This record gives sequence, C-alpha cells and structure tokens, in this order.
Amino acid sequence: MALKTMEIASRDHCDIFLFGSGDARVGPMLMKLREKNFESAIVGFDPGFSVLLQNQSDYAFQLN
Repeated sequence: MALKTMEIASRDHCDIFLFGSGDARVGPMLMKLREKNFESAIVGFDPGFSVLLQNQSDYAFQLN
C-alpha cells in the first residue's frame, strides 16, 4: 500500500488520499503525503483508532 500511495503521489493524480485504517503503521505515509502537500483523510473504528493517525491526517472520521 505504501508503494502504490507514493507512486500515485509522485504523479500528482490525486488531491486527497483516504485511508481506512486504525493502525498506526499508516502514520509514516500520512507524514510523507503532508511533506508533499497532499491532503489526507483517515477512517477508523472505535476502540483502537490511533490518536496519532487522527492528528497526522487532515481529516479523521471515527466509526462506532
């Protein structure tokens, strides 16, 4: 997933990236996208939705 995300980001084909994950392993991708001036959104489930991810993305949606 990380490789495909960076491939798409390098081509500038996207305005915003949406991830459906509550796992903090997505964090480095969110940081890299922010460095490249892309917006990101994260969707996760409670309990266990990483606060780190919520803070690293531009938009966070928590599903119960």
